[in-house]
Amino acid sequence: MKHFAAAALLLAGLVLAAAPAQAAEYNNTALNLLWDCDDDPQTGQSDQIFCHGYMTGFIEGYSNQTHNEKTYDPAYRPLFCIPVGVTAEQARRVFVKWVNDHPEGLHLPRVIAVALALKDAFPCK
Repeated sequence: MKHFAAAALLLAGLVLAAAPAQAAEYNNTALNLLWDCDDDPQTGQSDQIFCHGYMTGFIEGYSNQTHNEKTYDPAYRPLFCIPVGVTAEQARRVFVKWVNDHPEGLHLPRVIAVALALKDAFPCK
C-alpha cells in the first residue's frame, strides 16, 4: 500500500509539473505577445511593462550576441541589423504591425515572430 501511495503521489506531481510547461508553451506565442503589446481599443493602453521589457531584452540580447559573433568570426553575417538607438517602443510597433500583416504567424513562438518582424524592418545592407 505504501508503494501505491508513493506512486500515486509521484504521478500527481508529474501531472502537475507538466501543466505549467504546457501553459508556458502556449503563453510564448506571437498571439500572446500581441495581446501584451497591442493597444487595447477601449483604453488605448498595452501591457507596457511586460511588452517593453521583452522588447528591450530581445534587442539587447540580439545586439550583444551579434557583437560577440562578429568579434570571434569576422565573416559572421547577422540575420538582421538593428540600428543603434532603436527603442523598445519602436520594436513594439514593428512587431504589432508585422503580426497584423502576417496573421499566419500568430502560432509562432514569440521570439521567432519578433525576429522576423525586426528582420523585415531592419535588413542588413
